[in-house]
Amino acid sequence: ARTHGRAASEACDQPPRPKSDSLLGRITYTSRVEARRTIPTGVLRLSMPKIIDHEQRKISILRQAFGLFARHGYRNTSLSHLAEACGISRPTLYLYFHDKEEIFNYAVKHYTDAMFSDYRHTASGSGPVIPQIRRILADIIFRSWYNRDFVTSLGDYIFQKRRGDRAFTEIIRRRTVKLDHLLRRMLRLGMKSGELRPLPAEATAVQLLDFIQAYLFKLAIINDADPAATVTVIEVFLRGLSLTSAET
Repeated sequence: ARTHGRAASEACDQPPRPKSDSLLGRITYTSRVEARRTIPTGVLRLSMPKIIDHEQRKISILRQAFGLFARHGYRNTSLSHLAEACGISRPTLYLYFHDKEEIFNYAVKHYTDAMFSDYRHTASGSGPVIPQIRRILADIIFRSWYNRDFVTSLGDYIFQKRRGDRAFTEIIRRRTVKLDHLLRRMLRLGMKSGELRPLPAEATAVQLLDFIQAYLFKLAIINDADPAATVTVIEVFLRGLSLTSAET
């Protein structure tokens, strides 16, 4: 009776046989039976640990942070508010960022590194430089528009820190100087190839950066600036730099 009961129990514990008698069905059924036999009764079947992409989580925290900063202001947003918005505990948040300043420092590095990598690739191509410069500047303008929570928060942060913190201003300067040097190099290449009329490369690069800074300032202050209109103004300015425009 005990043997019959044990056999019945084992039969109940077997996975259902496949409806199809195909080779694949038989192999799958056999594998499932053997898997059950190798796990003793009463042993807890543990699931695989969840793999967390820490870099992606940092980006997710950034998005939540700048949404809160834009709505409530830098000063009125705490790390507790941010942890709650992210659905994580405050100690977990500390694993990624120790304070709000670290969030901004990381954000500036993250966004500028990604953009400058793209722009170096654009500038390394052959062909006229004016379309390349236009593509770079238009990309900055539209990226700023789509990330206007970040721009608004950054403006608020700079306003809060403008008196005593020179370190963050230096971080911004170091990040923008790469773009300044890239524009100067492209302008010199354009003059050398005969595409651009003779012009002061340094001052012209500064003027192009001023277009971007003016747009960012307007976006940060009123959170509403038409990116297409700004790109149109930049295009008019760039056309004025071409040698054919100067000759006509």
